[in-house]
Amino acid sequence: APGRALAACGWLSSVKCRSPKTRTLTAKPNEVSSFDTDTTDELLITHHPHLVHLNRLCFTRVYAPRPTADIDPLPYYGAGCQLVALSYQPKPCQAVRQNCAFFRSNGGCGYVLKPTALRAPAAAAPQPMTLKLNLIAGLHMPNPTEEELGLYVEVTVAGPTGHQRMATE
Repeated sequence: APGRALAACGWLSSVKCRSPKTRTLTAKPNEVSSFDTDTTDELLITHHPHLVHLNRLCFTRVYAPRPTADIDPLPYYGAGCQLVALSYQPKPCQAVRQNCAFFRSNGGCGYVLKPTALRAPAAAAPQPMTLKLNLIAGLHMPNPTEEELGLYVEVTVAGPTGHQRMATE
């Protein structure tokens, strides 16, 4: 079983990958293929099913073409990529905060189990969910003596297919 083979591997061998479709024929659980973000973005558009299938068989690493480039890791995690190299150098950016939040979901242990749809070929598609938020505090509220302003709450939900921003009325 691939799970046992993956658990038994103690190191990863780097293997070149010209095409995810042909790479799936020979992929082994202890191998890793690296792609820059430009290549991976193209694969997400043109070969998404093959990239997801490759990520079921072996590791893939995504890296920025420049060391200081800010990249959004969520689309790559959403395709099953296991390793996304982020730049923590200049200042904490949105991508770094999203990455920290993503791994905090499993107690900050550095590993998050992929959803079933990315691990099993015949898995059902994820179902939509409803979020209910309770506002418990507010900052920068207007002074009661000032003219009444239209107050609203804005929430951004980040995911592998993009970010959705919503605001109350």
